[in-house]
Amino acid sequence: GAPSPPDGTCKEGFPYDELYNYEVVETFFLCDLSEEYVELEFAPCGAHLILLLHPRRTALVQYLPVNYTAEIDHTSGVWRGTAQVPVQYLPYQVNRFNAFAIHMGTTEEQENGLVWEDGKVYESLYPALDGIQPDFHNLDVFGDFDPAAINLQDVGSETWDSIRQSQLYYEMETTVGGNRGDKPLQIWFERLDERNSLKISVRQEKVSSDLEMENSCDSLHDDRHDETAGVQVYFITEEEKYLQVILGFNSTNTASHQSDAASECTSASFLWGSNSLLERRFGSAEDFYYTEHLVSENDRQVWEASLSFSWNYLPPGIKYIQVINNNNDMSTQVDPADLILFREHSDNPVHDIEQSGLVYRALLVDESYNDVVSPIWSEITLL
Repeated sequence: GAPSPPDGTCKEGFPYDELYNYEVVETFFLCDLSEEYVELEFAPCGAHLILLLHPRRTALVQYLPVNYTAEIDHTSGVWRGTAQVPVQYLPYQVNRFNAFAIHMGTTEEQENGLVWEDGKVYESLYPALDGIQPDFHNLDVFGDFDPAAINLQDVGSETWDSIRQSQLYYEMETTVGGNRGDKPLQIWFERLDERNSLKISVRQEKVSSDLEMENSCDSLHDDRHDETAGVQVYFITEEEKYLQVILGFNSTNTASHQSDAASECTSASFLWGSNSLLERRFGSAEDFYYTEHLVSENDRQVWEASLSFSWNYLPPGIKYIQVINNNNDMSTQVDPADLILFREHSDNPVHDIEQSGLVYRALLVDESYNDVVSPIWSEITLL
């Protein structure tokens, strides 16, 4: 295997598929009672790969986002990486861990018999028995881990609760400008097999200035479409076909909406290429149903919204995802203060395919269903 991913394929701060085939450092945190564990992989090029697993070797979800940067000192031949890993990625009652490293073997390491047949050196904090093929998932050799020793308490989270229900969950805190936002956005993706549909749910605390905004949903129907306050979700393929759905925040009547009442503050845009619009649909429909409302919790106003739509809206072979939270206090323009799921420096991340991150498709849609072109995409690409 190569010492690092091919040129141009590694993006700092973004997940990279099968990163373990390259030079990498890996850390595992395990609850030995449940056999739930997280695998954290970090490469010198700045890429990462985060997986939640249960049972052994079985990935429940991959490609979770994390803030990670790396730098290489080519003079000394040393690289350093720094990651801010959300505590919610650790399993409940985490009590075991291990750490590993992979690099291409040097001549000296080859002469000392440290290099395996693939030309790599495999290192481990708590190694398996001598003579056994390298196995990072040998949970039996993991060492003890005490969360309190590094001031971690109440480990366990919505991430693991959701994945147990086969839901994909993200908590968004990073802004387009690279800072930490004041009001995180929670977003869930739930695959509804009985209806061949995908459900997206969001939740976010709103401040008084949000509630005083003009009706931002008016912008859905004009050239300000991409500036609509709320949440934009992009589902993207390698061929750059993508679906953009907007879960709009309608400040003027959200408070009066019932939780199950249809809202028209939503749209679905079908595109091929970053700015080539094929078709756009507005409002709730039988196969595209949107609701939003405000709830009061301990003197806080919390926005909750839910969009369910047919798998037929998804382009065939989705591989990437991006989420942008247009949530500026007094403006609907996407700017450095708005939240983003996968961040790379850009003045305008809307429709920027290069900023999307890998998504674990099996949690969104039946993969065999999504492998073929849906009736909707067959129709709009023939127009």
